[in-house]
Amino acid sequence: MQEKFNIVVVGAGLVGLTTALACAKKGASVCLLDKKSPSIKRDMRASAISASSFVLLKNLDVTELFEGNIQAIDNIFISDSQVGRKNKFNLQFQNSNNINYKGYMIDNSILKDALLKKVNKNPNISIKAPVKILEILRGSRAVKINLENSHIIEASLLAAADGKKSSLRKSADIGVQFTSYKQSAIVATIDHEFPHNGSAYQFFFPGGPLALLPLTKNRSSIVWSDTLSASNAAMSLNDTDFIDELSHRIRGLLGEIKLLGTRQSFPLNLQMAENYSANRLVLVGDAAHSIHPIAGQGLNMGFRDAAALADNVGRSIHEGIDLGGEVIKKYEKWRSFDNNLLCITTDLLNRLFSNKNSLLRFARRLGLNSVNHSELIKTFFIEEASGLTGDLPTLLSENI
Repeated sequence: MQEKFNIVVVGAGLVGLTTALACAKKGASVCLLDKKSPSIKRDMRASAISASSFVLLKNLDVTELFEGNIQAIDNIFISDSQVGRKNKFNLQFQNSNNINYKGYMIDNSILKDALLKKVNKNPNISIKAPVKILEILRGSRAVKINLENSHIIEASLLAAADGKKSSLRKSADIGVQFTSYKQSAIVATIDHEFPHNGSAYQFFFPGGPLALLPLTKNRSSIVWSDTLSASNAAMSLNDTDFIDELSHRIRGLLGEIKLLGTRQSFPLNLQMAENYSANRLVLVGDAAHSIHPIAGQGLNMGFRDAAALADNVGRSIHEGIDLGGEVIKKYEKWRSFDNNLLCITTDLLNRLFSNKNSLLRFARRLGLNSVNHSELIKTFFIEEASGLTGDLPTLLSENI
């Protein structure tokens, strides 16, 4: 059996599902492949959704499926902290007449469930998972993918959304620039006594940042980055001792807290693909870039990749241009500069704040306090974090 599509997306994670929906929205026929079943697993992680990413999900008709299960971030408080000392917030982004931060938090499992439902109902998307890919042939005119049971998929373009260890990237001999931070991030969900009032908190400790991010109800997601040895020690604690240590660090900010579900730990590194494309292949999401969670922008970068690729795919279909030609180079040029700039920025921020240098700590606090007293600078940071500046793909516009 042989089927033909405009584009094949490999990887049915959050970015892969969004890429398929975005390209289908622009008129492409899409085949979505994954070696695993895309069924919803219990994932304790949650994601920060920028204003532009929310617009994308709205334009893809996804937001209607998680209404009531997404939490707006109304305020952001940042502290250059020391363990055991009373928390003092050096920088505050609070919604006002001058500054309006548009950001959200959502459980990954809820977001994936909504995306998967939309994919399954979309007549322009054929999802095949779990499936075993036997061979991928990227020729001068098309991509041919041989699946088990003599099933052949043919397309003009292949999008790799298969994660930071992307096998498609490796098979195309695309190298990466890799830096290990020698840190791990502990991710968990907590229930707390006091309401968070839509506030996100970021504490910078010498070993790495600790973020408290508001979820629906009286829940928050924690992303606790620290050295490998400290993270391993924290993960080895029983739940009671772990909560005691966390409470000690945040100084009872949210009252009595308790753990919901299990803890997960992930190694942290910076990884940037040297190219975003090869013959009839483009990289999206973590296959192209993986950054420190310090700014909560990882998934948003992938969503912007999906929207930019969809724009180029849609334009080429409308004009009758080969998707494997100029589409690839335009996409790569569009996304590589912005992504590399954000990769470098998060790298510098982590290096600046994750150290014990007393002089640097003094300079950091001085800088944070200076920014805190400048509405102009704060507005600039908010606009950048919202992802609503620069040359935006059409699916990130509210006026399509």
